[in-house]
Amino acid sequence: MPDVHWNEEGHTLSAGWRSAEPPPSRLVRVDDTTKADTAYRLAREGAGLVWRGDFHNARQLLRALARRADRQPPPAGFHAYRQARATRAVLLGRLLVPLSQELTVPLRRAPDVRQACTEAYGPAEGPTLVPLTELLGVIGAHEWRRKGVEVPALGERIHPPLRRVLSRPRRVRRPGRPRPAALPHGRLRHRHGHGRAGRPAGQEGASSRSWPPISTSAPSRAPATTSRGSGCRAASR
Repeated sequence: MPDVHWNEEGHTLSAGWRSAEPPPSRLVRVDDTTKADTAYRLAREGAGLVWRGDFHNARQLLRALARRADRQPPPAGFHAYRQARATRAVLLGRLLVPLSQELTVPLRRAPDVRQACTEAYGPAEGPTLVPLTELLGVIGAHEWRRKGVEVPALGERIHPPLRRVLSRPRRVRRPGRPRPAALPHGRLRHRHGHGRAGRPAGQEGASSRSWPPISTSAPSRAPATTSRGSGCRAASR
Protein backbone atom coordinates (compact mmCIF):
# COMPACT_ATOMS: atom_id res chain seq x y z
CA MET A 1 0.00 0.00 0.00
CA PRO A 2 1.64 3.30 -1.07
CA ASP A 3 1.83 6.27 1.28
CA VAL A 4 0.58 9.76 0.48
CA HIS A 5 1.63 13.01 2.15
CA TRP A 6 0.00 16.42 2.54
CA ASN A 7 0.35 19.59 4.59
CA GLU A 8 -2.29 20.52 7.13
CA GLU A 9 -2.05 23.54 9.45
CA GLY A 10 1.72 23.67 9.11
CA HIS A 11 2.25 19.94 9.71
CA THR A 12 3.13 17.22 7.23
CA LEU A 13 0.76 14.27 7.52
CA SER A 14 0.93 10.87 5.85
CA ALA A 15 -1.43 7.94 5.41
CA GLY A 16 -1.75 4.82 3.33
CA TRP A 17 -3.53 5.02 0.00
CA ARG A 18 -6.44 2.55 -0.10
CA SER A 19 -7.74 2.47 -3.65
CA ALA A 20 -7.15 0.63 -6.91
CA GLU A 21 -6.66 3.95 -8.70
CA PRO A 22 -3.25 5.65 -8.51
CA PRO A 23 -2.99 8.38 -5.84
CA PRO A 24 -3.44 12.03 -6.89
CA SER A 25 -0.41 14.13 -7.71
CA ARG A 26 -1.07 16.38 -4.69
CA LEU A 27 -3.44 16.55 -1.74
CA VAL A 28 -5.34 19.59 -0.48
CA ARG A 29 -7.23 19.92 2.79
CA VAL A 30 -10.90 20.91 2.36
CA ASP A 31 -13.74 21.30 4.85
CA ASP A 32 -17.24 22.72 5.26
CA THR A 33 -16.08 26.20 4.23
CA THR A 34 -14.82 25.07 0.81
CA LYS A 35 -17.02 26.13 -2.09
CA ALA A 36 -18.17 23.50 -4.54
CA ASP A 37 -16.76 25.45 -7.50
CA THR A 38 -13.35 25.61 -5.82
CA ALA A 39 -13.40 21.90 -5.04
CA TYR A 40 -14.43 21.10 -8.61
CA ARG A 41 -11.60 23.21 -10.03
CA LEU A 42 -9.04 21.54 -7.76
CA ALA A 43 -10.32 18.08 -8.69
CA ARG A 44 -10.09 18.87 -12.39
CA GLU A 45 -6.50 19.98 -11.85
CA GLY A 46 -5.70 16.55 -10.45
CA ALA A 47 -5.62 17.37 -6.73
CA GLY A 48 -6.98 15.02 -4.10
CA LEU A 49 -9.41 16.65 -1.65
CA VAL A 50 -8.82 15.46 1.92
CA TRP A 51 -12.13 16.12 3.68
CA ARG A 52 -11.93 17.41 7.27
CA GLY A 53 -15.48 18.60 7.86
CA ASP A 54 -18.85 17.00 8.55
CA PHE A 55 -19.43 13.61 6.95
CA HIS A 56 -22.90 14.48 5.66
CA ASN A 57 -21.53 17.68 4.14
CA ALA A 58 -18.95 15.57 2.33
CA ARG A 59 -21.78 13.66 0.69
CA GLN A 60 -23.41 16.97 -0.26
CA LEU A 61 -20.16 18.12 -1.83
CA LEU A 62 -19.91 14.84 -3.75
CA ARG A 63 -23.37 15.45 -5.22
CA ALA A 64 -22.38 19.01 -6.12
CA LEU A 65 -19.28 17.72 -7.92
CA ALA A 66 -21.40 15.19 -9.80
CA ARG A 67 -23.82 17.91 -10.95
CA ARG A 68 -20.97 20.02 -12.27
CA ALA A 69 -19.41 17.05 -14.03
CA ASP A 70 -22.76 16.29 -15.72
CA ARG A 71 -23.20 19.79 -17.14
CA GLN A 72 -21.35 18.83 -20.29
CA PRO A 73 -23.53 17.01 -22.86
CA PRO A 74 -22.61 13.34 -23.29
CA PRO A 75 -20.32 12.75 -26.27
CA ALA A 76 -21.48 10.84 -29.29
CA GLY A 77 -20.13 7.36 -29.87
CA PHE A 78 -19.85 4.39 -27.54
CA HIS A 79 -16.12 4.62 -26.79
CA ALA A 80 -16.22 8.38 -26.27
CA TYR A 81 -19.14 7.99 -23.88
CA ARG A 82 -17.37 5.27 -21.89
CA GLN A 83 -14.24 7.42 -21.71
CA ALA A 84 -16.27 10.36 -20.43
CA ARG A 85 -17.86 8.19 -17.74
CA ALA A 86 -14.45 6.90 -16.68
CA THR A 87 -13.12 10.45 -16.44
CA ARG A 88 -16.15 11.41 -14.34
CA ALA A 89 -15.55 8.49 -11.97
CA VAL A 90 -11.90 9.46 -11.52
CA LEU A 91 -12.86 13.07 -10.81
CA LEU A 92 -15.46 12.12 -8.18
CA GLY A 93 -12.96 9.68 -6.67
CA ARG A 94 -10.68 12.58 -5.73
CA LEU A 95 -12.84 13.50 -2.74
CA LEU A 96 -11.13 11.56 0.06
CA VAL A 97 -12.06 10.72 3.64
CA PRO A 98 -9.69 9.42 6.34
CA LEU A 99 -9.86 6.01 7.96
CA SER A 100 -8.21 5.56 11.35
CA GLN A 101 -6.17 2.58 12.43
CA GLU A 102 -9.38 1.14 13.97
CA LEU A 103 -11.19 1.49 10.61
CA THR A 104 -13.35 4.36 11.85
CA VAL A 105 -14.04 7.65 10.07
CA PRO A 106 -12.80 10.49 12.34
CA LEU A 107 -15.35 13.01 11.10
CA ARG A 108 -18.43 14.55 12.66
CA ARG A 109 -21.66 12.55 12.19
CA ALA A 110 -19.77 9.75 10.47
CA PRO A 111 -21.41 6.31 10.51
CA ASP A 112 -19.89 3.25 12.11
CA VAL A 113 -18.09 1.56 9.22
CA ARG A 114 -15.83 -0.79 11.15
CA GLN A 115 -17.60 -4.02 10.25
CA ALA A 116 -18.13 -3.00 6.63
CA CYS A 117 -14.47 -2.00 6.18
CA THR A 118 -13.24 -5.14 7.94
CA GLU A 119 -15.27 -7.31 5.56
CA ALA A 120 -13.98 -5.39 2.53
CA TYR A 121 -10.37 -4.62 3.47
CA GLY A 122 -9.47 -7.09 6.19
CA PRO A 123 -7.50 -6.12 9.31
CA ALA A 124 -6.47 -2.50 9.68
CA GLU A 125 -2.98 -1.51 8.53
CA GLY A 126 -2.78 1.98 9.99
CA PRO A 127 -4.38 5.29 9.01
CA THR A 128 -5.45 5.45 5.38
CA LEU A 129 -7.23 7.67 2.89
CA VAL A 130 -10.07 6.25 0.80
CA PRO A 131 -12.23 7.87 -1.90
CA LEU A 132 -15.67 8.70 -0.56
CA THR A 133 -17.27 7.00 -3.57
CA GLU A 134 -15.50 3.75 -2.69
CA LEU A 135 -16.41 3.99 0.99
CA LEU A 136 -20.08 4.53 0.11
CA GLY A 137 -19.89 1.45 -2.10
CA VAL A 138 -18.43 -0.59 0.77
CA ILE A 139 -21.23 0.59 3.08
CA GLY A 140 -23.90 -0.22 0.49
CA ALA A 141 -22.47 -3.69 -0.15
CA HIS A 142 -22.40 -4.40 3.59
CA GLU A 143 -26.04 -3.35 3.97
CA TRP A 144 -27.00 -5.47 0.97
CA ARG A 145 -25.35 -8.49 2.52
CA ARG A 146 -26.84 -7.82 5.96
CA LYS A 147 -30.41 -7.35 4.74
CA GLY A 148 -30.21 -9.94 2.00
CA VAL A 149 -31.70 -10.00 -1.48
CA GLU A 150 -35.16 -11.44 -2.08
CA VAL A 151 -35.14 -14.17 -4.75
CA PRO A 152 -38.72 -15.07 -5.73
CA ALA A 153 -37.63 -18.32 -7.39
CA LEU A 154 -36.15 -19.55 -4.11
CA GLY A 155 -38.83 -18.10 -1.85
CA GLU A 156 -36.25 -16.67 0.53
CA ARG A 157 -33.47 -14.12 0.90
CA ILE A 158 -29.86 -14.76 0.03
CA HIS A 159 -26.89 -13.03 1.68
CA PRO A 160 -24.03 -12.88 -0.84
CA PRO A 161 -20.49 -12.59 0.54
CA LEU A 162 -18.99 -9.15 0.25
CA ARG A 163 -16.29 -10.33 -2.15
CA ARG A 164 -19.06 -11.37 -4.56
CA VAL A 165 -20.82 -8.02 -4.23
CA LEU A 166 -17.66 -6.00 -4.90
CA SER A 167 -16.15 -8.26 -7.56
CA ARG A 168 -16.28 -7.50 -11.25
CA PRO A 169 -19.70 -8.45 -12.67
CA ARG A 170 -19.78 -11.59 -14.75
CA ARG A 171 -22.35 -13.13 -17.05
CA VAL A 172 -24.19 -15.65 -14.88
CA ARG A 173 -27.65 -17.16 -14.87
CA ARG A 174 -30.16 -15.19 -12.83
CA PRO A 175 -31.88 -17.25 -10.13
CA GLY A 176 -35.32 -16.13 -11.32
CA ARG A 177 -34.84 -17.21 -14.94
CA PRO A 178 -36.28 -20.60 -15.91
CA ARG A 179 -33.85 -23.13 -17.29
CA PRO A 180 -34.22 -23.98 -20.99
CA ALA A 181 -35.99 -27.21 -21.84
CA ALA A 182 -33.87 -30.16 -22.93
CA LEU A 183 -33.62 -30.73 -26.68
CA PRO A 184 -35.07 -33.92 -28.19
CA HIS A 185 -32.61 -36.76 -28.64
CA GLY A 186 -30.75 -36.55 -31.89
CA ARG A 187 -31.18 -32.79 -32.35
CA LEU A 188 -28.23 -30.41 -32.49
CA ARG A 189 -28.24 -27.06 -30.73
CA HIS A 190 -26.59 -24.22 -32.66
CA ARG A 191 -24.96 -21.41 -30.69
CA HIS A 192 -23.09 -19.19 -33.12
CA GLY A 193 -20.21 -17.23 -31.70
CA HIS A 194 -19.62 -19.47 -28.68
CA GLY A 195 -16.84 -21.69 -30.01
CA ARG A 196 -17.40 -25.30 -29.02
CA ALA A 197 -20.53 -24.63 -26.96
CA GLY A 198 -23.55 -26.53 -28.20
CA ARG A 199 -21.60 -29.04 -30.37
CA PRO A 200 -21.96 -32.79 -29.82
CA ALA A 201 -19.30 -34.50 -27.74
CA GLY A 202 -16.40 -35.75 -29.82
CA GLN A 203 -17.21 -33.52 -32.81
CA GLU A 204 -15.55 -30.29 -31.69
CA GLY A 205 -13.40 -30.15 -34.80
CA ALA A 206 -16.30 -30.11 -37.23
CA SER A 207 -18.38 -27.17 -38.30
CA SER A 208 -21.82 -26.88 -36.68
CA ARG A 209 -23.31 -24.94 -39.57
CA SER A 210 -23.86 -27.93 -41.89
CA TRP A 211 -23.46 -30.93 -39.61
CA PRO A 212 -26.32 -33.45 -40.00
CA PRO A 213 -28.50 -34.48 -37.04
CA ILE A 214 -27.01 -37.02 -34.66
CA SER A 215 -28.20 -40.53 -35.35
CA THR A 216 -28.55 -43.36 -32.84
CA SER A 217 -27.11 -45.85 -35.33
CA ALA A 218 -23.47 -46.01 -36.29
CA PRO A 219 -22.62 -43.65 -39.18
CA SER A 220 -21.62 -45.15 -42.48
CA ARG A 221 -18.62 -42.89 -42.79
CA ALA A 222 -16.93 -41.00 -39.99
CA PRO A 223 -16.02 -37.42 -40.85
CA ALA A 224 -12.41 -36.40 -40.88
CA THR A 225 -11.42 -34.52 -37.73
CA THR A 226 -7.73 -34.01 -38.34
CA SER A 227 -8.16 -30.25 -38.52
CA ARG A 228 -10.86 -27.65 -38.40
CA GLY A 229 -10.68 -26.99 -42.14
CA SER A 230 -10.83 -30.66 -43.13
CA GLY A 231 -13.80 -31.20 -40.80
CA CYS A 232 -15.68 -28.38 -42.49
CA ARG A 233 -14.99 -29.86 -45.93
CA ALA A 234 -16.15 -33.28 -44.83
CA ALA A 235 -19.34 -31.87 -43.36
CA SER A 236 -20.25 -30.01 -46.53
CA ARG A 237 -19.93 -33.04 -48.81
